[in-house]
Formats: sequence, C-alpha cells, structure tokens
Amino acid sequence: MKWELLDYGSEYAQYFAGVGTAGTTFKHAVTGVGASYFDALDDALEQVAEQAGTTEEVEAMLLEIEMEHRPTVNVPKWMTTSVHEVDCPENDEECDKGYYISIRWREGQ
Repeated sequence: MKWELLDYGSEYAQYFAGVGTAGTTFKHAVTGVGASYFDALDDALEQVAEQAGTTEEVEAMLLEIEMEHRPTVNVPKWMTTSVHEVDCPENDEECDKGYYISIRWREGQ
C-alpha cells in the first residue's frame, strides 16, 4: 500500500480546510484530531484501521506509519504538549484548537 502522512500542526477547527484525494493518486483519506501530536496520530491510525479493515497489508502499513512517525526515544516536547496548554486562553473550556494529522492511502504500489 502507498501512503502519506500530512502533519498540519495546531489549528482552530473553523480554519482547518480538511483533506481529500482530488488531484492525487490516493483513494482514501482520514484526518485525526487531538490535543497533541500523539493524540491526533492515534486518532488518524484508528480511522485508517476502521476504514481499511484488518488485512495483513493494512496492518503492515499501520506499523510502517508508527515506526516512521512515532518516536520512542528523545521525544520532542512539542509532540506531547497539549495545544490547549499553549495556544488557548487560560480556563477557556470552549477553545476549539486541535492538532491535525491526515493520512492518505491507496491499495497497491
């Protein structure tokens, strides 16, 4: 399977334009949203698993994405810091800022 990960970083929900497959060779796209990089990555990977199923090919792709985009040593602080701690006004329960990561993929090479 061919895939690409798009790291949009933190953004307010109303300004995130979304992601699609038009103009690409990809057939599927999902966007994960979370309070941090890792939360958004987890969300995107879960959505891929739900949409693509649990074939060996999908499992291999998910593992490859994990290995490439989830560091386990010397993890940069920005990957674990909540965007709400950094970018939202203090005590703003309705802050709609999130971290966005999209994954696009297609079957075959």
